[in-house]
Amino acid sequence: MTGISKPLVAIVGTTGTGKSQLGIELALALQRQSSSHPGLDFGGWKGARVINADAMQVYRGLDIVTNKVTEEEKQGVEHLLMDFKDPSEEYFVSQWIKDAMKEIERCHEQELLPIVVGGTTYWIQHLIFPNRLVSLTEDEAPSDLTETKDEEPKLFPVVAAALSSLTDDLKQLYSNLPDRSQSEACSDETAFALHTLLCELDPPMGGRWHWRDTRKVLRSLEIIKESGQRASDVNSSQDEAVGMAR
Repeated sequence: MTGISKPLVAIVGTTGTGKSQLGIELALALQRQSSSHPGLDFGGWKGARVINADAMQVYRGLDIVTNKVTEEEKQGVEHLLMDFKDPSEEYFVSQWIKDAMKEIERCHEQELLPIVVGGTTYWIQHLIFPNRLVSLTEDEAPSDLTETKDEEPKLFPVVAAALSSLTDDLKQLYSNLPDRSQSEACSDETAFALHTLLCELDPPMGGRWHWRDTRKVLRSLEIIKESGQRASDVNSSQDEAVGMAR
């Protein structure tokens, strides 16, 4: 992986499939093999650490709701990026990637195998395939993005044409998108209007998200405003550019 000179193990799956247990068992097995056979080469690893990749388990508390492993279940295996954020804080995928990269590098320096475990698949996907994010800063709060831009991006023809055909109400909504951090506070009427706007500007992405998934709908609209092209086209171009993993 580019930027990571040594491997990692990624365990991904839905809730209740035994991901956490498997990660712990792998870490313990490597530790036992290394300690019981010090003369043998186990890839140079002295042990392992688990790096959490569950978007909810980064928050303190919520243990039962998020099916978080207990200290007893960890069996002494160190778990990183878990239980370290207050529930009131926002924590974006770009922030997690930066934190995860630091922990992976630290593991490698200490000859410990990083085992990334979690059910938030797109976190791990973006960790392994970095080109899938528009940029590492573009998943931050919208204000962080717009403050650095002095002029509107040049619109791709397909976007310009779609914008010109919008109703006045949708044009007004496009010019004044709600703050994504307040997406949960949007009324059903606003959420439906935002989804309608996305369907007009980017039908593939509009068909991808449910109209109540306001946060993702808003993110797709923000990409249009930030890049001047449809979010679906951005995704397609990134898929072509992904090539090899990190």
